[in-house]
Amino acid sequence: MSGKLSYLKDQLEKAQEEPSRQEEINKLKEKLKPEHVGAISEEYRKLYDQKESLKKELSDLQLQLDARIQLLVEHLETFGLNQIRTEDGGTTLFIKDDVYSSVLNRHEYLSWIRETGQEDLLTVHYSTMNASIKARLERGQPLPPGTKAFFKQTIGIRRNK
Repeated sequence: MSGKLSYLKDQLEKAQEEPSRQEEINKLKEKLKPEHVGAISEEYRKLYDQKESLKKELSDLQLQLDARIQLLVEHLETFGLNQIRTEDGGTTLFIKDDVYSSVLNRHEYLSWIRETGQEDLLTVHYSTMNASIKARLERGQPLPPGTKAFFKQTIGIRRNK
């Protein structure tokens, strides 16, 4: 029995792993080859469940980090600081400012791109668009029509060797 898109299997190019990753996969497949399909499927289920558990754990860990980011930024700004050295003496934590943008009105933004002769922006990745909007703000220019920008502070970490 096949999946609902299996009819495309012979019509489309097969997705490929990065060569180095595929090499690792092939080595592991060789070790697993003698296993029965039932054993492989049971191991898959266990590994999948482990992955889901780790994702939950990672989400909880990120929540802990986010709370500390906000506390650190608040404390550092209260004392007029932008960095602090940790008690181990070899690590510096610093405030990182960044700007993120989004397109709220696609029609307005596209019209602005065409009016300003910047059609090359139509073919770029989001991060390039975000960088161009950030550069405009740094030059003191207004946001392009149809866009919105958000200011976000995080904590960077620098480990002294």
